[in-house]
Amino acid sequence: MLENVVYAVIAGAVIALMGFAFRPRRGGQRLTNDERIEAFGWFLVASFLIAILQFAGVGREFAIVSGAAGVLVFIYLLGRRVARKPGS
Repeated sequence: MLENVVYAVIAGAVIALMGFAFRPRRGGQRLTNDERIEAFGWFLVASFLIAILQFAGVGREFAIVSGAAGVLVFIYLLGRRVARKPGS
């Protein structure tokens, strides 16, 4: 049971790091070289954690959880785009 909790925490950290690395920029500005390097660094950390999960044998479960999280984030972003604020 404790093992599953550790795997879930690692999977949650991977999802959070990926979201942080690929977050939208203010005003739709393009990335600077420094921001691009920072995003790539966070992506590498997340990739390392994914490799740890794969070696631990929880790749299938992680794929299911991350896929579900991706769908939820997509629905949220789509809802924000479709549901405009009144008076905008």
